[in-house]
Amino acid sequence: MIALVGLIGMSGCKKEEIVNPINSRTIKFDIPAGPNVWKTDNDGLRWYYTVDLPELDNAYFEDGYINAHLSFVDDIYEPLPTVIQQVVYSFNYGFDDKGGFLTIFCEASDSPRRQITPPADLIYGKLILSDSDPLN
Repeated sequence: MIALVGLIGMSGCKKEEIVNPINSRTIKFDIPAGPNVWKTDNDGLRWYYTVDLPELDNAYFEDGYINAHLSFVDDIYEPLPTVIQQVVYSFNYGFDDKGGFLTIFCEASDSPRRQITPPADLIYGKLILSDSDPLN
């Protein structure tokens, strides 16, 4: 009898989840082909390319999320980090007084001491900026 009263009393409770829509923006960019496009900071052990990203404002930097993809072949995007032909591609991003930026890195995946040649072909990039609500 007590269980029946408890069941009837609890059936009147309604759990409601309020979900705010998450907005995201996609920004496409190209890394041009050419021998002087990528820069190295340690004699060819690691190469980098920086993309100015004015869409990355302080709100995205503090509370949002960035997802980066590269395409070396038409119609196939690889999410970063990824390894292609013994080269690992990764990224980081930041925001300073000049605005937002994203830096893509490439280095040997099999040895931290092996020099590599940076990509010489055109690479297509795609960034996804997603909103997020801060928890605190």
